[in-house]
Amino acid sequence: TRLPDRIPIGTKEVRERFSAESVRAFYEHWYRPDNMTLVLVGDLQGLNPEALIAEHFQRMVVPNTPLPQAPDRGRVRQLGQVFSIFEHEIPTVIISIARLKHWEPRPSTRAQWIENLPLSYANSMLNLRYRELAKLEGAPYLSASVSNNRSMKIIDGVNLGIACQPERWQEAMAFCERELRRALEHGFQSVELDELRANSLRAFDEAVDREPTAHSGALFGPILSAAESPSIPTSAKSYREIMRPAVEALSVEQCLAALREAWSEGELSIQATGNLDLGSEDSALLLAAYEASRAQPVDASEEIVVAEFAYGSDPDQRGKIAERRHVEDLDFVQVRFANGVSVNVKRTEFKEKQILIGGELGEGRLTPEPEQSLREWIGKRVVSAGGLEAHSADDVRCLLAGELVGVSFGLGREHLPRTGGTTDEGLLC
Repeated sequence: TRLPDRIPIGTKEVRERFSAESVRAFYEHWYRPDNMTLVLVGDLQGLNPEALIAEHFQRMVVPNTPLPQAPDRGRVRQLGQVFSIFEHEIPTVIISIARLKHWEPRPSTRAQWIENLPLSYANSMLNLRYRELAKLEGAPYLSASVSNNRSMKIIDGVNLGIACQPERWQEAMAFCERELRRALEHGFQSVELDELRANSLRAFDEAVDREPTAHSGALFGPILSAAESPSIPTSAKSYREIMRPAVEALSVEQCLAALREAWSEGELSIQATGNLDLGSEDSALLLAAYEASRAQPVDASEEIVVAEFAYGSDPDQRGKIAERRHVEDLDFVQVRFANGVSVNVKRTEFKEKQILIGGELGEGRLTPEPEQSLREWIGKRVVSAGGLEAHSADDVRCLLAGELVGVSFGLGREHLPRTGGTTDEGLLC
């Protein structure tokens, strides 16, 4: 393939020979009317832009020469390679374990969308496991994820990417490889798939509800992409009609079968990039570490149990309203409870079903002493990621599957801001 020579912006020798004539020739070769796509999306106020487009674009002359074709990308000579690239200025190490094969074009069809579902969900379930395990004390890696490895329309396959500290690269590789093999050998649990399924089904409905008030950019991108790639712009309603039945019928057995098939095909490729100097024996050391990990047996993961939410609302403990009034000029309701808490509520129609919530608590950065600034910086991140007393952040994520509920904690100058977003249904969960 010629891509390794063409991904940079050309060689220094070629760039030094650039001239006005060569740049103009390049422009005229490629930038021509029969190689252009015009997309117009937005509120046109009832105007038909056809005449305006014709006035400015119709007079462009099509060259007599045939429309040029993109150069052949070629094929990779050797997919399965094991090597490392040492760069001391990169503080961490990125390890890639992949199964690679040659890319083949596939049309964008309903059947293809549905065929891609099991592997997509298998990857998502495995990535949730990696995220949770990375939070454990003493975890040997910083982050890890599996994904489809489709690059530049020349390479296809699957990839496990691992980020770690240089001194723990072998431990990180072994830990993450075994977790991948745990899924391949023992599969997934229904509760893992149910969480993702609930979120997807909610997202389908949400997209349909919000499409009438969607930003023009959300429509512009897919339409323009269709001119360059085999994709089909699809309305949220049509996409839901196609995908919802397939998502509802999806099983953990289908996901496992797709994962096994993906990791049984192609050639093995192992790469390490970053602050890891393995010298001339890099290939042998990487392969030896991989094979040593493969020799270790793996057990099935522990059964996942999702507990009941420990903080359900109790109507008997609801606050008593001391004062309620309507602010006429700004059209919002102001409520003050007996304990002193004030709440302002305003109804809008800007976004379908969207509800935004914000609160101000206590005092902010002006209160602590300057030497506590680091504690403040870390504190707000710990609170946002720390979950609740009875539930970890991962437990909360599982409990809220299928609901659009988000909360964040900040630190302002004079108060502690708490913000969140949900829908009218999620407000009651």
